[in-house]
Amino acid sequence: MKKKTKYKLESILKPIAPNVDPNLITILSVLITALAAYLIFKNYLFIGALVFVIGALFDALDGVAARKYKRATDFGAFLDRCADRINDALVLMAVILTGQVQLLLGLATLVAVIFASYTSATIEVIAKNRVGETMSLRPLRSVIIFLSLVLASADVTYLESMMVVLFAISSFSILERFKKASKILKGRKSR
Repeated sequence: MKKKTKYKLESILKPIAPNVDPNLITILSVLITALAAYLIFKNYLFIGALVFVIGALFDALDGVAARKYKRATDFGAFLDRCADRINDALVLMAVILTGQVQLLLGLATLVAVIFASYTSATIEVIAKNRVGETMSLRPLRSVIIFLSLVLASADVTYLESMMVVLFAISSFSILERFKKASKILKGRKSR
C-alpha cells in the first residue's frame, strides 16, 4: 500500500480503531458489500456503486487497523481472505442476476476471479510466504467494478464490458501465477 494512502487510512482509523477489533471491520465490509449487491441486483446501480466503495474502504481498513494497532492474527488474515472472496462473489453474482450480462460470460468471469485469488493463495503456501504478491488485483478489480457500475447507471452495456475486462485480467493473472508456481516448484521433490 502506498504511503500516502496508508497515511489517509490511518488518519480515518485513529479515533475508532484502537477500540475496534479488526475482524469486526472485516465482517462489516462483507455486510456493507452484501447491501451493495442487493442494490445492484435491484438495479440501483449508482447507489450500489457508492455502497460498494464504502465496503471496499472497510476492507482496506481492517488490515491497516490490524497492523497499526498490533492486532494482526493468523485468523484475521484468514478471515480477510475469505471476506475478499465473498465480497467479489456477492457483487459479481448481483450483476449476473440483473440479467444485463450474458450468463456464460458472467459465470466465466466469476470463476476466473475466484480462481485467480485461489492461485495467489496457493502460491503463498507453496512458497512458504517467501514470495509475496507483486501486485494485488483486488484494488484494480474494485476500481473497475465501481467505475463500471457508475457508468452502467446511465448505460447498462458497461456491465458487459466490465465482465470482459475482469475476465481478461483474471485469466492473465492465472497464467502468470501458473508460471510463477512452475518456477518455484521446479526442482522440488514431490511428497
